[in-house]
Amino acid sequence: MSLSNVSHYNCPREFNCSNLNLSSFDIGTSPTYASIVTSSLSCVGSLLILLAYWILKEMRTTAQKIITLLSITDLLTAAGYLLAAWNFLAHFNEMDKTECDTFKTVCEVQSFITTWSTLCSFGWTVALALHFYLVVRVCKQEHISKLLIIENIVIWSLPTVIVVSLLATKSLGYTRYATSNWCYVTDTKYPSSDLQDNGVTIVLMLVAGNLWEILSYIAVIALYTLTRREYANKIRARADNQNHPGVERRLLLIPIVFILLRMWGTIQFFFSIATSDLNQEGCVPSWVAAVYHVLGILQAIGDGGQGWGNALLYIFLSSTMRHELFCSACERMVLCPDKNDRTTIANYSSSAVNISWRTNEKKPLLKNKSATSSKNIRYTESRP
Repeated sequence: MSLSNVSHYNCPREFNCSNLNLSSFDIGTSPTYASIVTSSLSCVGSLLILLAYWILKEMRTTAQKIITLLSITDLLTAAGYLLAAWNFLAHFNEMDKTECDTFKTVCEVQSFITTWSTLCSFGWTVALALHFYLVVRVCKQEHISKLLIIENIVIWSLPTVIVVSLLATKSLGYTRYATSNWCYVTDTKYPSSDLQDNGVTIVLMLVAGNLWEILSYIAVIALYTLTRREYANKIRARADNQNHPGVERRLLLIPIVFILLRMWGTIQFFFSIATSDLNQEGCVPSWVAAVYHVLGILQAIGDGGQGWGNALLYIFLSSTMRHELFCSACERMVLCPDKNDRTTIANYSSSAVNISWRTNEKKPLLKNKSATSSKNIRYTESRP
């Protein structure tokens, strides 16, 4: 196979590998269609969280602020992947140079948006885990508020510096490594490159996202493990030993959902490095193409589904949020009690425990509350 067959590889295309008895090193259009579905759901989920923050002013806690900021980044990521899907499908196997130049321009814009928003998403995911840990440790609210200011500075500025640097060095663009038909860090030697001998591209991919993704796995697992242990110790120290299964379930589900959604991109990254020496100018063994195709679909579902996953965790699995959103929507129809009368939403026992949706953040997270003082525990977390 000669390079003349791939002279316009600025556009995505399928390589003719029949003469080499190999398969084309492309994952087809299936991951793109999967990305369209999951990214659309993520846009809906992220908008739902933003709507909840806008409507339910009484529930604008620090945790809700962090979740809202996380949803903004996930919304940008999902929108960027939808742009990538259009760009890929519109220019797949395109040979016209002008059209390929259009693809390249849109590709760089999309890569800038999604790389930046994904890095910010990692930061806010870790910030949320840190917040829950500090709240369980009963840190003072003023300390948590100061930490949120620092987190805003770091989480927004560091990804900006990274992505602007990548753009300035023309490192953002199309690649088939570690993506699901969207643009990321370009490989200037593609399609004949061997990642194992191309350390620059590997370093750029690590800096652009994969390293921070791995570090976020470690931080999220560590923080939620510490939070669950601290929570269990607080429960054992209480006189009634009353547990709240919803809290423990949420502390277990959050890191599991995050890792299950994100892990496929990390696996694909290492698989790309391990098998890149088998790439012969866009052609690879059939088993490599098959594995890469499956990983591409899974990554499209996972990376594109972050916003929807957050909506499931923080809206649909929260009885308080479901109730408040429903009542806000139907309040004028007199289907729910007046907001001033909703004082027993979280009063399911004489010792309610709250972990996120709490109005009065100056009080410790774990504290015995009398059933008769329901006025002080309005809008707290109820059974999921």
